[in-house]
Amino acid sequence: MIDKTISHYKITEKLGEGGMGEVYLADDLKLERQVAIKFLPEHLTKDKDNVERFEREAKAAAALNHPNIVTIYDVIETESQICIVMEYVDGKSLREILNTPLRPPLIGGESDISTIPSSEFRVPNALNIITQIAEGLSEAHKADIVHRDIKPENILIDNEGRVKILDFGLAKLKGVSKLTKESSTLGTVNYMSPEQARGESVDHRSDIWSFGIVLYELFSGRLPFQGDYEQSLVYSILNDEPEPITKFKHEVSSDLEKIVLKALKKDKNARYQSVTELEEDLIKCINGKSQSDNKEIVNNLLKSLKSPRIFISAIVVIIIISLIVLWSIHQSKRITWARNNALPEITKCIEFGDYIAAFSLAEEAEQYIPDDPLLQNQWSKISQNINIDTEPSHAEVYYKPYMDIEIDWKYLGLTPIDSIRIPDVMFRWKLEKKGYQTVLVAAPASRGEIRMKLYQEGTAPKDMVLVMGGKSELRISGLDHLFPIHLADFYIDKFEVTNKQFKVWVDKGGYKRQEFWKNEFVKGGKILTWQEAMAEFVDATGRTGPATWEVGNYPEGQENHPVSGVSWYEASAYAEFVAKELPTIYHWGYAAGIDASENIIPLSNFGDGGLIPVGKNHGLGYYGTYDMAGNVREWCFNKTSEKHYILGGAWGDPSYTFFHADIRSPFDRSPANGFRCVKYVALDVSIDSTKQAIQSSPIRDYTKEKPVPEEIYNAYISLYSYEKANLNIKVEFSDSTHKHWTKEKIYFDAPYGNERMFVYLFLPKVSSPPFQTVILFPGTRAIFMRSSANGDNLNSFDAVDFVIKSGRAVLCPVYKSTYERRDGFDPYDPNTTAISEREHIIMWQKDLARSIDFLESRTDIDMDKLCFLGSSWGSVLGPVFIALDKRFKVCIFRLGGFPTWDVFPGNDPINFAPHVKIPVLMINGKFDYIFPYETSQIPMYQFLGTPEAHKRLVLFDVAHTIPRPRHKMMEEVLNWLDRYLGPV
Repeated sequence: MIDKTISHYKITEKLGEGGMGEVYLADDLKLERQVAIKFLPEHLTKDKDNVERFEREAKAAAALNHPNIVTIYDVIETESQICIVMEYVDGKSLREILNTPLRPPLIGGESDISTIPSSEFRVPNALNIITQIAEGLSEAHKADIVHRDIKPENILIDNEGRVKILDFGLAKLKGVSKLTKESSTLGTVNYMSPEQARGESVDHRSDIWSFGIVLYELFSGRLPFQGDYEQSLVYSILNDEPEPITKFKHEVSSDLEKIVLKALKKDKNARYQSVTELEEDLIKCINGKSQSDNKEIVNNLLKSLKSPRIFISAIVVIIIISLIVLWSIHQSKRITWARNNALPEITKCIEFGDYIAAFSLAEEAEQYIPDDPLLQNQWSKISQNINIDTEPSHAEVYYKPYMDIEIDWKYLGLTPIDSIRIPDVMFRWKLEKKGYQTVLVAAPASRGEIRMKLYQEGTAPKDMVLVMGGKSELRISGLDHLFPIHLADFYIDKFEVTNKQFKVWVDKGGYKRQEFWKNEFVKGGKILTWQEAMAEFVDATGRTGPATWEVGNYPEGQENHPVSGVSWYEASAYAEFVAKELPTIYHWGYAAGIDASENIIPLSNFGDGGLIPVGKNHGLGYYGTYDMAGNVREWCFNKTSEKHYILGGAWGDPSYTFFHADIRSPFDRSPANGFRCVKYVALDVSIDSTKQAIQSSPIRDYTKEKPVPEEIYNAYISLYSYEKANLNIKVEFSDSTHKHWTKEKIYFDAPYGNERMFVYLFLPKVSSPPFQTVILFPGTRAIFMRSSANGDNLNSFDAVDFVIKSGRAVLCPVYKSTYERRDGFDPYDPNTTAISEREHIIMWQKDLARSIDFLESRTDIDMDKLCFLGSSWGSVLGPVFIALDKRFKVCIFRLGGFPTWDVFPGNDPINFAPHVKIPVLMINGKFDYIFPYETSQIPMYQFLGTPEAHKRLVLFDVAHTIPRPRHKMMEEVLNWLDRYLGPV
């Protein structure tokens, strides 16, 4: 067997053998690690029960993911052998540490198992091992898995002192059909519970009995039940009471003895009912014993000490030792708390979207279990690393959650701060340095960095904030087609221009001094004279002034309200007066923080309450601006032909107008029109390019559109036809190491271009085949990711991971242009042609159809219960795919809607949506700036051909991101699947 290679594992040496298999050390040639491989002996493969028992070992152990349980990596079947690939533990068994090898009883002859020499096992060391055994068993019992063969040989301790429980070969999953006869007595007889010995069904309390035997052996140095042969040993287990431990070890306390004997009650109802309960009593007892032992040591030392100098030194040593012991006990308790309490609570917080609470718990748990793999996985979900720097440096950094306005600021440190971990939420940040203006900004942790220039007090323009330059990627509907432009630093007004500020300009002759009016007056294609233009700019009483004023003045008490009812020309003239400018759409969009709309909008003035004073709301932007969302719309410099852009929406507008481009006549003086100004720090060559006239991409008005006629639709269908050919399926790997699922990577022929495609299939461990199956189509981020990382790095996987835990299979095809199949296609590149996009959509649909063909080749998939789940990009194209493939029974669209841009008719979802007849669940963000509710989500919902009773649109208070609280999204999805596919 040595030097033999099985799959990608090369065997290097034999580690040992037992009744259920031989174990070898091997090199994993693919992942470059050492593994242990357990082979079922060939003579046992003829016995179906043995084979099923062996496979059950793998299934039971693979379902567990815990640092005190040996991890199962893989199961490999060949023509003549079956083996399990598992974690290699470099260490010793508890039996070896005890240094008391047990020989099997000699049937009909003498046995040397009646007495085991003492190992002089010390209490602190024992407590550490006992605690870890208990935690591993507790995790298995939570998953309804009973080990049934707990003994020192199956307890390994690695070189770092970590306990690993192995050999779940005799484990029994509750609810699984019995694979052995009830009379079969499995397990090492010495550690067998009475119910096991009688051949009765067992539960977790049988493991508690076996654990009690191990404890008795640890503290007494011998086994509690004796017999010269197997039958007499079984009789002793069923009828005899163990002798007191104190008979063999006088130093063992009576309380400790009572605990061990309670674990060995023959009536399982009289035993401890959980491992955790037993562990807690042990810790309390040993804590007390350790303290009394310390007192005895101190007393003995005090009697023997004569020299004051030695006396003082000894006292110091005693105190230190006592503190170390107490600290060890405390640490053990906290480790138990971290694993058994903190980790589940963190998971619960994540589901409820409370990342702040999850982060706090994780920080505390990390003090005790820093390398725990489950904790590391949770860190990746709840936190981000962020860099914070200022110019000059050594500024004090304070922060608090964005929505918690009233709580105190929390000090973080002095800049520069490199890669500090914080909760993955939006924060308010305060930067302070003596002699410099305090800066307030907002930024999510996901932004990754905050860079700010601080300016000395009194040197910056009054009531303006500095915006650090960068790439302006417009997130504004109607402008998101524009190519990004890199901006230099600039100042922008912290607030909208107020009535009080505008009145200063009016009083200074603003409407009378022509030097402020630099722009040509054009209305309806006609150029107006100065006098004609000024006649347009009058208030409600005919005096010059904003349309909302009376008698040349603003309403009483509204000096701090934003000026409103002003035209683009008036806003530009005021900006000239204060030596500023109106912002370009690039500068305005860059400062607004539209991709944080789910946080900013709820704290901004949208609704029917009218205008409010500037800064009264707490909608703070990325660079310290207020009210860029709502209150008044804000004029921008850029125009189309005759119209100018006005952005941000107003108090009476729908909230989605925060990220929706609006263009109006520069003479428009609606009551909700206002503005703020910018001031450029230095000559910037990019400014001229930002001031160019811009033609907005027309936002599709679906109220005026209709799907194509049936005959044209039928012609479109022909574009997607393909020939069903042999799949040539090849399974690359099957991985069962995850607690909740088995993952397979499968290759087969693509339906075009002589290509091969591959999929990841996730099969649940909590249910039985044939499985209901959900097929995922991800968001566009998959196009820009280089690797699928063997299925562990799939974009949008967060939309389906919980579906697998519910007992359903999930198929994740790797579509053309994504991950390892990238071909350079970029949907955001303006040079991407419509023909290229059309061809790719057709290939994606064929990839999806081919993946369903693959599912049809399997016997473990229920083909009558297929669901399509599209996320973002997948939701936009979803109507096309669902209409074309009738094998889906239900579908779910997450964060999608109709495209707001033009699409080739043969790919346009509006032409396919009426042909979708199956139940559809839409899960969307109320503040989605890519697919706005009114102009994108509602049209899709309305055009779907599904009867009203079988389609549902659910809105969450998020933008274009994972709906939170996540458990509510999960509930909607699972309820939908239960309703239309049936419960698992």
